[in-house]
Amino acid sequence: MTATDEARGFVETLAREGYERVRPSYVAEHTHADAAEAHAVLAAMAENGDLDSHFEVICNNSECHRTVARYERVDDVPLGKELECPSGHRTAVTLQNVWVYYTPSRDLLLRVNREGQGSGGDQKKGQTASPKAVLSRLISWVMRGCRTKQAMRTRKSQ
Repeated sequence: MTATDEARGFVETLAREGYERVRPSYVAEHTHADAAEAHAVLAAMAENGDLDSHFEVICNNSECHRTVARYERVDDVPLGKELECPSGHRTAVTLQNVWVYYTPSRDLLLRVNREGQGSGGDQKKGQTASPKAVLSRLISWVMRGCRTKQAMRTRKSQ
């Protein structure tokens, strides 16, 4: 198995397990992919519609590093502008403090659940999840937002 295949499989496992956000650094840390490969795999998965990309401006104060703003489209990131972080620091938006993260797309979530490898306890490998179970997981995933344990895991992986 190549590092690229391993990284792709790892991301699908994260989606199956309910992770809401994933950063290239987290994939590189937990697979044999280096940072560049992890970036390439996630970008390719986004291009194929398996992941949605998002952009975060991080405070460049050496003692802070809090999220200043989030953007859905790279074109919306105000490069060259100055923003204020939640702690009150003024932060210049540069390529160095714009981080990309990815979320599983609806299509990926439906596919990994349809493959029957969900974490639903009584479901056996190879069985197809019922539409109700898939919808329930999808709704649960959406409702949790970014305030779950994944948000904490993502912060740790930064």
